[in-house]
Amino acid sequence: LFQDNFPEDQWDVESYVRADAADDKAATTDPYFIPGDSIVVTCDSPFGGGINEGGVTGGGEVYLHVRCTDISGFLGKPNLYGPQLEGTCGSYASDDGAEWTVIQCDTAKALYVNPVTDQWSADLNDSLLTRGYMVEYYFSAMDVAGDVTTLPKGGGGPGAGASLAGGPPRMFEFTCLPTGRSEVLFVDDFDGRGCHEGLVELYFHKAFWRVIFDFEQPDRYDVNSPSSMVGNGLASRATLQQLMHDGVNMSGYRIIIWDSGDLDVGTIGDGNPAYEKTNDCLLLCDWMNQSGNDVGLWVSGDNIAHDLSENLGSVPAIELMSSWCGVDHVDDNYFDLTGGFEGGGTVNPLVTGTGIGIFWHDGDPIQFYLEGGCPVRSGFDVISTTSMGAEALVYPDYNGGTYVAGIQSGQTNATEHTARTVWFGFSFMNIRDDELAAPIDRVMLFADVYQWFGGIPDPNPYKTDSETPTAYRLRQNYPNPFNPVTTIEFDIREKGHVCLRIYDVAGRLVKTLVDGELELGSYSEDWNGLNNGGHKVASGVYFYRLEAGAFESVRKMVLLR
Repeated sequence: LFQDNFPEDQWDVESYVRADAADDKAATTDPYFIPGDSIVVTCDSPFGGGINEGGVTGGGEVYLHVRCTDISGFLGKPNLYGPQLEGTCGSYASDDGAEWTVIQCDTAKALYVNPVTDQWSADLNDSLLTRGYMVEYYFSAMDVAGDVTTLPKGGGGPGAGASLAGGPPRMFEFTCLPTGRSEVLFVDDFDGRGCHEGLVELYFHKAFWRVIFDFEQPDRYDVNSPSSMVGNGLASRATLQQLMHDGVNMSGYRIIIWDSGDLDVGTIGDGNPAYEKTNDCLLLCDWMNQSGNDVGLWVSGDNIAHDLSENLGSVPAIELMSSWCGVDHVDDNYFDLTGGFEGGGTVNPLVTGTGIGIFWHDGDPIQFYLEGGCPVRSGFDVISTTSMGAEALVYPDYNGGTYVAGIQSGQTNATEHTARTVWFGFSFMNIRDDELAAPIDRVMLFADVYQWFGGIPDPNPYKTDSETPTAYRLRQNYPNPFNPVTTIEFDIREKGHVCLRIYDVAGRLVKTLVDGELELGSYSEDWNGLNNGGHKVASGVYFYRLEAGAFESVRKMVLLR
């Protein structure tokens, strides 16, 4: 797939941004990164007679549907569509005259010569895109029997070449960075894992919208296929110059947030060609040390400290972790330290803010649970401080020992500015509320870090997405499974009566969350596992149903007490 990218000329923020593939064409041992130019999809229809032949090229009817729009909020660049999008691979088929362009894919070729069975490739014009554009896309294919399917599943829309105004409900995307709308860069090093967007993005998105002003929403760099370690980390695309904040050109960043979910390896690269050749550690260190502004770096992930210290142990890795972030690694599994399987280890620890950290609010520390799930999957790093760090979050004491979950650090860089860091021994996606009260703990945590880094939070923490819905939509609840609270989001296309109700597996009404008239917009409702009588319901499968005019949608969720 296409990878988020920065301008080719690091000194010219308005130079062209290439539509590059996420993989590295250079040898694993080659220190240089050579991105692929075209993207490839595998497609066949063994029960439908194979892929139909036709379209503008007379070849296989496999299509790339593309929409290029400016998301900066201030650059005012026009939509890009039509024949100008065609690259060196794939042929222009049609456009809707406003947003969407359809490109018929070519048969993929090995070494540019030999056709590859069932593989199709496409490219975009590399002398067209500039920063601020988001490119949304999906594939469609038609077989001999006339059936049309899409990738990703649910991409939908009419067949190839038809007008696609309004767009499909699910797409891939990549962004031409920096957009200039935000001083915050979110590196999603868990992209596409657990759900279409990736669970880390799903949970951070909620916090972003509730803490940061609509017009300052963070830029996002998705590391595609993060567990595959294909060399496409942040340092494969961004240079130090491009990360440096520049208020004149509205480029660069003051805050970087990096989350690797529950990855065991390939978290933050250190330039090791046999491991993850992009030297993200060195890039982050240089960015903190040479920035002409106060900066903040937030690192979170279940195993990043273990990965950098035990798997890598290189100079850049230790410099980032110990020298800048004030972190030493103690153990990669809090569950094992507290007894493990045989000794009743703590699967879902209650994490607490310390009196010397940023999560202590006038004598009242923030508290939250971590969702350990299967203990083999989520053990959580136990860390300790170096002379540069201070304890910010702790796990529950065990046998008289204190185990640190989060560390904060602050020091002066080479330009006499302050570089602040926060390091979590767990991923943001694993945070769960400790009580039935608003605001949710993830939002409070994010607000604390954002303010400590110098950000000014939005005073309205309960807003929803600012985009005007163009269709009714009921989203999957999260977390799921859940305990004790889950969130249900939905979109209403036009003003009218709306009902959102929860039912058990026998079809009995359990809880009515919404029953009344709502305006057009995006909404969010929390369910705390109580029925209409205010009593706790049992663990099990439940269904929630949205009714709005002629629209009806039902989804399933699981409550685990």
